[in-house]
Amino acid sequence: MLSFAAVHAMPMVGSDVCGFNGNAQENMCARWALLGAFQPFYRNHADISAPNQEFYLWESVTDAARKAIDARYRLLDYIYTALYRAASTGAPIVNPLFFIYPEDAETFGIDLQWFYGDALLVSPVTDDDATSVTFYLPNDIFYDFWTLQPVQGTGATVTVDDVAFTDIPVHIRGGTIIPLRSASGNTTALVRQNDFTLIVAPGTDGKASGSLYLDDGDSVDVGSEYSDISFTWDGQTLKAEGTFGYNTDVVVETVKILGGDGPVTKEGTWSLNEPFEVTVS
Repeated sequence: MLSFAAVHAMPMVGSDVCGFNGNAQENMCARWALLGAFQPFYRNHADISAPNQEFYLWESVTDAARKAIDARYRLLDYIYTALYRAASTGAPIVNPLFFIYPEDAETFGIDLQWFYGDALLVSPVTDDDATSVTFYLPNDIFYDFWTLQPVQGTGATVTVDDVAFTDIPVHIRGGTIIPLRSASGNTTALVRQNDFTLIVAPGTDGKASGSLYLDDGDSVDVGSEYSDISFTWDGQTLKAEGTFGYNTDVVVETVKILGGDGPVTKEGTWSLNEPFEVTVS
């Protein structure tokens, strides 16, 4: 995946979840259901001669898949934006750690972690039946994707124990802003009807930035009917600027500023058809 997406510029890549050949094991399938949701291409698929491995065959795998797919669908606009960048600028949809931290030689050989887009660090459990994982956190501020709590990286490995088979370590890199649908849905058409939550993850300098590309999600040639919105956070005010060519009734309903003892949440109704600002005191 890292070779194809980051080096060969073929972004739509992923594995056949639970494996293409052989007899898929329950614990492996649960881990893979979570891991695969943070790859560009995601499907449960096997050779016709392989035993059945649908997610619903095991309760633990069903629970893992529900969590994974819910997160994936809420992140579809984030990864769609990354796909747009890959198509328009060549920026990778998936990044090895050393693409983001080229000055850190400890990242050079890491191939079991990756950045989904440029903001989400994925560190899956990959050992058979294991309930702990050791992964590398660069010297930077991160935030747990599931709890939104800050985690300070020190340029060293971290071991997390008691990782349930329905969980996967994912961290938001400090200095980024993630557009997240406030709710998931059973289809992309339903997801596109849901409003947005902006997750602002300040970096060590207290600032953050991100972007959101929007179009109708169907047309091959959208012409000028698209929006390419940039978000910036200066420590007090969130600004949304850019191109607003796609008219939508969907709004930003929540802004969450991470850090401290917990997120600071601002509720509102901010249109994605024009620039806006949100000040959080």
